[in-house]
Amino acid sequence: MNDVPVRAVLGDVLEKPAFSGEFDLIVSNPPYLTENDMRCLQREVEFEPKAALFGGTDGLDFYRKLLADYPQMLKNGGMFAVEIGVTQEKAVCGIFRENGLTPRVEKDMCGIYRVVYSIK
Repeated sequence: MNDVPVRAVLGDVLEKPAFSGEFDLIVSNPPYLTENDMRCLQREVEFEPKAALFGGTDGLDFYRKLLADYPQMLKNGGMFAVEIGVTQEKAVCGIFRENGLTPRVEKDMCGIYRVVYSIK
């Protein structure tokens, strides 16, 4: 088996790109809850920090920033993938397209669209 380098990066993607270089895979589980979602949180997630949940008024702030800054760092054949909230597949696919990517979607085990991804 070949050794594959993996690099975890800590940074605020809303401020500036947290890393640079060329990558085979970039994945994110960004905050995607809307203002309305935040008012109606389930008890199970109330302990989570707001910054880990709140994705802006419409829940899409992080997708807009991620897709504007990071896909160009992919190598040819590289994949960019994000988790999405319930009913966000059309909006997030639109953001992918606006940034030159062809989106694909995958459902979770409950049949809900949960991942949008693209291969460069």
